[in-house]
Amino acid sequence: MIKTFLAGAFSGGGVGLIAVIYFVKNPEKFEKLLGIFYGILSKFWSIYQYQAIKNEVQGKINSFASNLEIYTSETFPRITLKWAGTNEDEEIIWDDFEAIIVMRDRRGRNKNFVHAAYFFTSKVLMKRAKRHLTKQLSTALDLFATKKILEQQNKFAVEQFMQDYFVPKVESSEAIVKFLKQFVNIDQVGMFLPILVQELTYLGNKVFLSTKSSDVLNEVKLLINFLENFSLRQVGDTTTADEFIGNFMRCSIKIVASRQAREGWKVINHSNRALEVFKRGCENIYLIGSAESTNKKFVDSVVKTITDQAPNLEIVKKITFPGQIIINGKITNVESYFIHLHNPSKVQHVFTERNLEQISI
Repeated sequence: MIKTFLAGAFSGGGVGLIAVIYFVKNPEKFEKLLGIFYGILSKFWSIYQYQAIKNEVQGKINSFASNLEIYTSETFPRITLKWAGTNEDEEIIWDDFEAIIVMRDRRGRNKNFVHAAYFFTSKVLMKRAKRHLTKQLSTALDLFATKKILEQQNKFAVEQFMQDYFVPKVESSEAIVKFLKQFVNIDQVGMFLPILVQELTYLGNKVFLSTKSSDVLNEVKLLINFLENFSLRQVGDTTTADEFIGNFMRCSIKIVASRQAREGWKVINHSNRALEVFKRGCENIYLIGSAESTNKKFVDSVVKTITDQAPNLEIVKKITFPGQIIINGKITNVESYFIHLHNPSKVQHVFTERNLEQISI
């Protein structure tokens, strides 16, 4: 099928070549296209039904993995579906940075997609970070992330997911409900993926040789509380903490900029604030502001000033996304501009009792 497509594309000239380049760069979109193609064939020949389900589910899950990479520094493995054999007990097989998910139910598209989506989030997303989390917190993260997959890739499967996974797990634990409420608040301003998931991803790359797991877990909970409190702040509020300084995670959120600062072109003021935070040991600073063109220009100038003075800093992400802000108690939808700055020189990967004492001094 792929060889036929490539041959036809090249023989078709410029338009075909553009299509080839597009699908090479976005293979998950080609998988979706194949799913549609086989879906049409399956209406006449049932033999193509399994292939239609396989390509459709693969394309949608891999599209979500690709979207995650837009928001975080992580590179996620792509998935392939495999129909289970008679005596096959494995659920997931790892092969050269590819996750092969073994499927057993060949009947429903939505049911298979829901299963694969939840399996991806629970076994692949933040896999290393989950060593430090409770089962309830891990489950809440899985439920919320899977819901985002379904809403982005297949809204018709949301009802199936709520019935098969979300409602039963929510009804089983008050702790899961508490975490989900916090994630909803954090996500409304756009901080669930680019900040919370990002920080947990960095945490998963750290090794604790003599630290109590409860200490790490407590810090994760404090980070979630910090992000929720910040997400509920009113525009103009300068009393809500915008820095999280823990033993294992250190980050700051800076709003850039007020109208007065922008009109007065107070770039140095904002850049100095960020540089001071990095000097105090922060690993990451997340700059958030309006995506309106004049503000984006101001934010870019602030970032350039910061990186000119500290060339060791990395610009991890520069994106826009829809979010919400609170003005005079009313929620307002906005388009947000977001830049993630990372200081690799402040990152510590191995923790012992001795260096924890030095951090605490």
